[in-house]
Amino acid sequence: MEHMFFVLNNTFSVDASLNLLTHNETGTQTKLEPRLIEILCVLAKNEGKLVSREMLISKIWNNYGGAEDGLNQGISFLRKALGDSDKQIIETVPKKGYILHASVTDNLSPKIPEQTKEKKFQKKTILIAIISGVFILGSLLLFNQGKNNYSGTSRKQPPSFSIADSVVSKNWQGKNYKLLIGKNETIKLFENNIQIADSNLKNYEIVIQELKDKLTSNQDAKR
Repeated sequence: MEHMFFVLNNTFSVDASLNLLTHNETGTQTKLEPRLIEILCVLAKNEGKLVSREMLISKIWNNYGGAEDGLNQGISFLRKALGDSDKQIIETVPKKGYILHASVTDNLSPKIPEQTKEKKFQKKTILIAIISGVFILGSLLLFNQGKNNYSGTSRKQPPSFSIADSVVSKNWQGKNYKLLIGKNETIKLFENNIQIADSNLKNYEIVIQELKDKLTSNQDAKR
């Protein structure tokens, strides 16, 4: 992507490397699905110009069969994230494509709101205190037990699945996404073995749908 970090209308900061959209005034951050970030980057690169649906489908979905619906949903999610309810920022040109009506400013580094800076400082202070406590505890255990069996680094545990669960996974942009569908149709999505909160699943509907399609295809192949 040419635009790794840019600002829209001096209001929203877009960090493509983290798939993150930040409101500069409130500090509110929204994690976007990778393809949504790609759509936004393509539109920003062509600010004020018509970007055809065909080009977006070819570039981002590689002409995938379900790309038409995916693109429609993606534009809808972006408008919601940008507060573009009247469709003035992302204009739809019927049967042709989309035009981004917004000033695009490139920056070398993100502008972090003061409120966000303060929160990060507090988190960093707490993290340092926790690390110090872990180090002291580890030293005491080694001294008392004479064994080097303590590690201050917690290991990420992979998700456990039951036999009745349906599981499918795929790699995307260096990340592994795994979808679990339980007997009662409950859905759990994992990114690099870390579960994504249910409240954030709406930002991953496109990748969830692709995983569902892959699961259906796998099940049909086994029949």
